[in-house]
Amino acid sequence: MLENLKADKIMVSLPHSLNEELKEFTREFKVSKSGLISQALDFYFDTLDLELAKQRTMQNNKRLNLKEKK
Repeated sequence: MLENLKADKIMVSLPHSLNEELKEFTREFKVSKSGLISQALDFYFDTLDLELAKQRTMQNNKRLNLKEKK
């Protein structure tokens, strides 16, 4: 979960069906919409970072191993 960080307010528009699904999950997990969206974006950005790392590795045609990281 995310730590209590200073938050910026933003306004977003969601398709009705996605907003309804969001409401269902917030009720089920007893979290706020903001909290759930923050967690979802954090997870999604981690996934994107991993995908970018894989793409960069493939572009360089090089595999990394743990010994090289030290």
